[in-house]
Amino acid sequence: MVDDEDFEKLNLRAWSIFPAGKLRYAKRGIRVNKRQRTLFMHQEIMGEPPPEFLIDHKDGNGLNNQKNNLQFATHRQNCQNFHITTSSIYPGVGWHKSNRGWEAYIRTDNRKKYLGCYKTEREAFIAYLQELKSKGERFLVPHGRPKTDTDFMTEMATKIIGERVVL
Repeated sequence: MVDDEDFEKLNLRAWSIFPAGKLRYAKRGIRVNKRQRTLFMHQEIMGEPPPEFLIDHKDGNGLNNQKNNLQFATHRQNCQNFHITTSSIYPGVGWHKSNRGWEAYIRTDNRKKYLGCYKTEREAFIAYLQELKSKGERFLVPHGRPKTDTDFMTEMATKIIGERVVL
């Protein structure tokens, strides 16, 4: 899916599907300095992201390339959307079977930092947000969650991190 205003330009080229795990993206090959390179449709639409950022599909559908579905995000912000397969509805939180509690953690430099074990998912999520704040990082509310969960995430992130959360 693309916006009507982008359709004509994008339709001039042949696009193919690029499978990336469970996701699919539209791509085409281009030549840069006599070398073949892959260009994704979302890159064609949004342009080059600022340093340290990439392009995130808000709804998790890599084939939905409408501008209102695309946003620049850090790697961590983009990964907040991938926790869907874990036991918790919140990023940075998972069920710890042997402790029978909710473990909070954060990944830094490909290492998992343990933040503690809590009685509730929400307490563990708050610990995750506090760690994000200490690192000076922003929080993007992950897409595809029930409204009650996104309302809580937005409220807590705004309260703890001290800025309005980007949806």
